[in-house]
Amino acid sequence: MNAGLGDPVPLRAEKVSFSRGGRVIVQEASFSVRAGELLAVAGRNGAGKSTLMALLSGLLMPSSGSVSLHGKPLTAWKEAELRRKIGCIFQHPEHQFVTDTVYDELAYSLRLQHFSETEVDNRVRSLLAQFRLEGRERYSPFSLSQGQKRRLSVAAMMSDERQILLCDEPTYGQDAYAAKELMSGLRARADMGLAVVVITHDMEFVQEYADRVVVINNGSVDYDGPPGSLWSSPEQFLKERGLIPPIAAQMLQALEGERAC
Repeated sequence: MNAGLGDPVPLRAEKVSFSRGGRVIVQEASFSVRAGELLAVAGRNGAGKSTLMALLSGLLMPSSGSVSLHGKPLTAWKEAELRRKIGCIFQHPEHQFVTDTVYDELAYSLRLQHFSETEVDNRVRSLLAQFRLEGRERYSPFSLSQGQKRRLSVAAMMSDERQILLCDEPTYGQDAYAAKELMSGLRARADMGLAVVVITHDMEFVQEYADRVVVINNGSVDYDGPPGSLWSSPEQFLKERGLIPPIAAQMLQALEGERAC
């Protein structure tokens, strides 16, 4: 457990709703984000997942209900303090780039933490290797391919220890190797005692890496619990929410069906 993390439930949403243009996008959503846990958020496109992440980060304010960090409403935190505690990996990585080179993007947060340049260089080189960005140190982040941009956005957030990391489809557009590396890195972060929230459509990753999954349907929380229990939900429940159980769960269900015959 990270020594600097003393709150087991650092982030909490309580009956959070959000409307835009007369349309309700999130409706009375309540759940907690726990330290040392990788929480997956799943559901169909348009269910309200990305809006919910923006509410959890304080980038959007709820129409009703509240989001609290360490028991204090997000609105009571100074913006700079909030960004030091909550990191976001956006669906469009370009939104978070703040420097002119890949190297400086990875070094940015480390320098803010006053690491020596030797330590900065060692950590940046390690991240470049881990996220397959070697040879692109002097490239502009905006000149990278979409897959490389997404890996850079994740790697940049991995360079510090924000207590909470919110990720919107971090594996989108990645090959199998890169996707596994990204998820393994996020899993390792949770194992350090930090809180990780990942929006994903990939139930194989939910099964392998998540401690808990929240299912959003029409802006509401329809399920909050361990992945294993979700797969045993009625087939119609899963289908209506666009959830395809992982292969292992499908095989187990098929085996149990054969035994019942």
